[in-house]
Amino acid sequence: MQESPDAVEKECALFQVLSTLIRQHGERTLKGGERHALRADIRQAIDYLHSDYHQPLAVSEIAAVAGLSEYHFMRTFQKLTGLSVHQYLTQIRLMRAKRLLSQGFDAAHTASEVGFFDQSHFIQEIRAILALHRVHLRRHRDGRGSYDRSCLMNRRRRCRSVSSC
Repeated sequence: MQESPDAVEKECALFQVLSTLIRQHGERTLKGGERHALRADIRQAIDYLHSDYHQPLAVSEIAAVAGLSEYHFMRTFQKLTGLSVHQYLTQIRLMRAKRLLSQGFDAAHTASEVGFFDQSHFIQEIRAILALHRVHLRRHRDGRGSYDRSCLMNRRRRCRSVSSC
């Protein structure tokens, strides 16, 4: 993790560790209620991620767009989207990269256009996704050789629609 030049990835890892510590040793003071009021703020942050995905971003910048503290933003974002900010940003970058690659751009150009630090980092993310898809396809093949297309996947998580994953 220390070798990664991605500030969002480092900050997400730090906040996940802090979140685990607080969850295990902290006490809850709020009871729900605030979740719906934050949707507009999180939506602004998501719009910001979609518009500035190609630039180096920091959690503090994204949280400022939402008007929240970094820690509260990270927890709320993950609760509402099901992904950490880094996972969400990586998905955006990979979707944009897929479009560029299909237009005939090479991997090095695509990596720099969509915000990966280098081609190696980009290829690493693609390999991780492809490995998950292979496992997913093996698990969801039915008797006729087709696949359950309704199952939604994201990196490092189980399928959401099939409990057997």
